[in-house]
Amino acid sequence: MTKISLLRSLRDLTARKAEKLCSKDKPHFKQFLKVYEKVVVDDLVEKELLSENIRLVEPILTAFAKQQSEIPIPFFVSEKQVSKIRVSSYWLEVAANDSDDWHHLYGKDLIRLYEALDDAGYLDNLE
Repeated sequence: MTKISLLRSLRDLTARKAEKLCSKDKPHFKQFLKVYEKVVVDDLVEKELLSENIRLVEPILTAFAKQQSEIPIPFFVSEKQVSKIRVSSYWLEVAANDSDDWHHLYGKDLIRLYEALDDAGYLDNLE
């Protein structure tokens, strides 16, 4: 079995990812590594912000779905309009009005739905 080196720093993580895109033997690798470190940091921050925002909006959307099973505004997920919402076990699920094909709502779609409902004023009176 091959011995591996564990990642111990942001520099280690960046180097590992950069090596997949640019050979260490290239003369510009060190410059690429410096620039790519910012990309890696930006990606990590974006993922953490998304994760925290999802954690913040899930209880609000769950409360909304418990009070109302219809999405009162046009909303699209994967280019399909959905108009029904429900809480199923630990997930929020959505479906089109004429369908019983329910899909989990997650990630950026949760944030988009929250923003759309909030902008339209549908979250103002939630308890």
